[in-house]
Amino acid sequence: MIKFIGFLFGLTISILGGHILSEKILEKLRKDNTDITKPAGRNKNGDNYNWLLGCLERFVYTMALIMNFEWFIGVWLGMKGIGRWTGNKDYGVLLRGKDDKSNIIEVNHARAAVVNIFLIGNLISLIAAAVGAYIIKITGIDCLSLF
Repeated sequence: MIKFIGFLFGLTISILGGHILSEKILEKLRKDNTDITKPAGRNKNGDNYNWLLGCLERFVYTMALIMNFEWFIGVWLGMKGIGRWTGNKDYGVLLRGKDDKSNIIEVNHARAAVVNIFLIGNLISLIAAAVGAYIIKITGIDCLSLF
């Protein structure tokens, strides 16, 4: 029973702790960078489900770490990175108050900020997953026996 509680505690730290931490930090970074508008692709309620993807990623990262499938994290991050770099050329960035995109330097700075925030969010998720996986591992639960 103690092992199972440790397992649930580790997942909670990973998923919920990572979510709270990433929301606070990323919201602050987005507010500090006035060149970035809200991401496109939101539904009618204003939600684009990034929070859900983040929670699922932290769960999968945690499970991959405790089951020694670390390679999967690299594959997933590679796919996300390629999608981010080859996707929309503006990366969802609009310069406030600028109808004319002739100022390439400002657009590139805004793009760099969006990509950096994306990378910071991924690092927060990885750190939260690593902490959760560590907690699970020290409880001594054999996660492969769960499945």
